[in-house]
Amino acid sequence: MSFEYFRTINGTIHDAYRSACQTQNLLENNQHWDNCINDLCETSTPSQIRVFFGITQTICSHSAPTELWKKYKSKMAEDIFHQKLLETSDMTFDFTSEIYNYTLVIIEDL
Repeated sequence: MSFEYFRTINGTIHDAYRSACQTQNLLENNQHWDNCINDLCETSTPSQIRVFFGITQTICSHSAPTELWKKYKSKMAEDIFHQKLLETSDMTFDFTSEIYNYTLVIIEDL
């Protein structure tokens, strides 16, 4: 048997073993992390959401952490956004890459 054989599921050759295994539901996906962070967004502060995200990034194995970051980055950066909004007094101010980068720095420093 070849390596390609193990990456082939129902005639589709996957680029990676992980992808082939996920197709067969042999590995966990991010759904439980997604559900958990979604619940946190309803009941927790941005700081608490960042702490949870940071801890799960270092201790747990997310299958696609970038997807979770993209989905919840605004919730994790909400307090930073409001602080910048107060500093600028510009009501048209919106989330920027600077705010998201600063949020990532805070998470990294946990």
